[in-house]
Amino acid sequence: MDIAQLRYISAIYKYRNLTKAASVLHVTQPLLSQQLRTIEKELGLSLFERTTRSINPTPEGVLFCTQAQNVEEEYDKLVRLANQQRIKDANALRMLSSARLRAIELPRAISDFYSIHDSISIRHQDLDAEDISGTLMDEIERWDIAVFRETECHQVLNSQGFECRKLLADPVEVLCHDSHPLTRQSSVSYDDLLNYKIVCGDPDGYFYQELASVFPELDLSRLNMLLFSNSHDVMAEMVRNGQAVSIGNRSLARYYGFSSVPFSEPRSNDVYLLRSAGNTKKIQKDLWNYLIDFYKDW
Repeated sequence: MDIAQLRYISAIYKYRNLTKAASVLHVTQPLLSQQLRTIEKELGLSLFERTTRSINPTPEGVLFCTQAQNVEEEYDKLVRLANQQRIKDANALRMLSSARLRAIELPRAISDFYSIHDSISIRHQDLDAEDISGTLMDEIERWDIAVFRETECHQVLNSQGFECRKLLADPVEVLCHDSHPLTRQSSVSYDDLLNYKIVCGDPDGYFYQELASVFPELDLSRLNMLLFSNSHDVMAEMVRNGQAVSIGNRSLARYYGFSSVPFSEPRSNDVYLLRSAGNTKKIQKDLWNYLIDFYKDW
């Protein structure tokens, strides 16, 4: 016996009329009569007493039909809950990025997207640099959109199972105060930097390692490092006070209001947009396209 047959029994019990029950169920009366006989045969019970003018439940029929109505209601409740969860899942996004990307106004991009899709749920998570590749690979089915710099996600850029797109070209440049002498140059060489104090990431930290990967042929230890810090805010304060220059992405200069001077041999650490291949969520596609449009003229 299935839920459709329970609905047949419940309708007959409710209307006490095969013609009316068949009409409500959108089936023919002969089919309904045949189904009733099949159910009674399966149960070995007579659920209804039939006369030429009426159909009334037997005592056993009253008990069975009452429980059948309860089962039908519970089934409908489960279906509603399942549909609600399906809709909720379809409108839920898990997004991954690194905190460093606040410099490209990623928080504002997310906020702006949400303002026009306020029925969705976004679970945004910042990852530490050492966790990025593992999370992207190991939890590929559990996230929808990811935004990271090339040095953070290079291990997966050409991997199967990922769709990747360059979201923003972001050159690595020398960041300095507007009045700094370097701002009078059209470009900066590595040797130029030997004459100035530098604030940079901790040699044991990821930011320093990132610079080393962008400049693999250079000995960064030769630079006059005034301060090592993995905090952009600390480095920015030193640059703002004219105490040092720093090396970072052009977006950082824009974020903090500094000048930036390109290297004579251009370097870049671009921002990439990633998603797992085969993801068919509409809301994921909407965010993907929105971010591309957001940064189109950035």
